[in-house]
Amino acid sequence: MKKIYLIVAFLLMFSVPVLAQSKMEKLVLAGPKSSVTHPMAYIIEAGLIKDVAKEVKLIIWDNPDQLRSLVAGGQAHFSAVPSYVAANFYNKGVHVRLLNISAWGILWIVSSDPDVKTIADLKGEEIVLTYRRDMPDLVLSSLALKQGLDPTRDFKLRYLPNFPAVSQEVVSGRAKHALLAEPLVSVSLLKSSRMKGKAPKLYRAVDIQKEWGRVYNTDSKIPQAGICAMPEVAKQPETVKAFQNAYRDAIDWCNKNPKEAGKIVAKYIPGLKPGPVATALKNAGLEFISAHDAKPEIEQFYNVLKSLNPAKIGGKLPDDYFYWSDR
Repeated sequence: MKKIYLIVAFLLMFSVPVLAQSKMEKLVLAGPKSSVTHPMAYIIEAGLIKDVAKEVKLIIWDNPDQLRSLVAGGQAHFSAVPSYVAANFYNKGVHVRLLNISAWGILWIVSSDPDVKTIADLKGEEIVLTYRRDMPDLVLSSLALKQGLDPTRDFKLRYLPNFPAVSQEVVSGRAKHALLAEPLVSVSLLKSSRMKGKAPKLYRAVDIQKEWGRVYNTDSKIPQAGICAMPEVAKQPETVKAFQNAYRDAIDWCNKNPKEAGKIVAKYIPGLKPGPVATALKNAGLEFISAHDAKPEIEQFYNVLKSLNPAKIGGKLPDDYFYWSDR
């Protein structure tokens, strides 16, 4: 019996360094400044994946080119991405895995006209937006077409280089209506409230998600963005599982504590202020659903985008391997 105890003690003595060596030196998270990235700040602040990596870093990408560079260079392990971007990477041979969808409600029409409630109310009006033939533009076009409207004739669509430029245009009063995503919706409304009559007051005019639900006779949410795992880390199921659990917990905490979350996000993401972030979190509709469980909604969304611009998802629906399952 004594020999057995000695053997067990011997094995335990050598098992500790092996476990320590398995911890990653650095785990890199990435994402845009939008709400889907915000829970990542809490993951780092609260040390939710400290058992997986000695250091966890957050990189912010500002445009698709920067994201492509991160992916091509293997500079990140997990990234927040628009859901269609993950499909595009996958169909082009970069086998990222879509882990979850968390952003279901970040698109709004912001307007200086308090009577605007639906897209149909904007017939004949100019709408400022960004990224021609990209996701927000395609969603707007699909909703217009489903209601018998021609997006190229019934609206005056003016495209600007990025969302901040769109926000500035509507806040300054140079545009009456703009299609924006959180947190810039909240930022724009806050800036407008501080203009004190120097520009028209802005309103949350059209909830694009409610329009989607009404027009497509489905839930009032769109699988707009989530997290994908890069090919190398996707080969480490325990690491992915740890991240999934941490991200789920972080979303839950941010939803329950938006003011505190706003302070943490402002600490990790340059250019964001606690107040607008807190407001954005209240209106972003963040909800963790695994990619496997959200597959029907994702495929419906992909089919809508594919019908208007197949290239956005790489020409086809991804196969089952694309959708991560912890089961």
